[in-house]
Amino acid sequence: MNYELLGLDPNNFEDLTEREIKQAYRRAALKYHPDKNGGGQDAVEKFTKIFSAYETLVDPGTRAAYDASIRASVSKKRRFAEMDERRRNMREQLEAREQEAADRAQASRDARVKASQAEQNRSRLQAEIERLRHDFAKEERDRRRKVVAPSEMRLHGDPPPQAKSTTVKYAELTELSGFEEYEAATVIRLSDR
Repeated sequence: MNYELLGLDPNNFEDLTEREIKQAYRRAALKYHPDKNGGGQDAVEKFTKIFSAYETLVDPGTRAAYDASIRASVSKKRRFAEMDERRRNMREQLEAREQEAADRAQASRDARVKASQAEQNRSRLQAEIERLRHDFAKEERDRRRKVVAPSEMRLHGDPPPQAKSTTVKYAELTELSGFEEYEAATVIRLSDR
C-alpha cells in the first residue's frame, strides 16, 4: 500500500493532509535513497516505489480513487469477516449435527452388537440347557434301570432259587422303561439290594 511505503498509518488515511504526506515522503526518500544505501538494484526499486506512492497521494483525483479502492477493500474484508463468522457458525452447527448423527449411529451399532451377542448367549444357554436335560434324562433312565435291571427280572416264569416273588402293578411297571407293553406281570427280583 502506498501509505505504508511512506510510513503512514493506512487505517487513518482519510485524515491525512497533503503536508503530512510530503513530510512522510521526505523522510522515506532520505532513508531509502540509493546513494545512502549502496546504490544497489533493491535500493533503486524501493526508492522508485516510494516516489510512485508519493505521486499517487499528492494528486487529489488519483488519491480520491486510491482512497475509494482502499475503502472498498476494507468494506469487502469486513463483509468477508462477517460472512466468515456466519460461515464459521454454520460450520460449527453442521459439525455438531454431524457429530450427533455419528454418535446416534454408533449407539445404534453398539445396540445391535449387544443384541446380537445377547441372542448368541441365549442360543448357547438354550443349547446347554437342552444338553443338560438330555444328560439328566439319560442319567435318570440309567438310574431307574439300575433299580430293577432287565437282566435281574423274569416275566411269567418260574422263580429261580432264593428269589422273592413280587407282583408289580401296571402303573409301577410302566415307570420302568422297556416294560410299557405289558399289562401286568410278576417281576422277580434275584436279590434285594
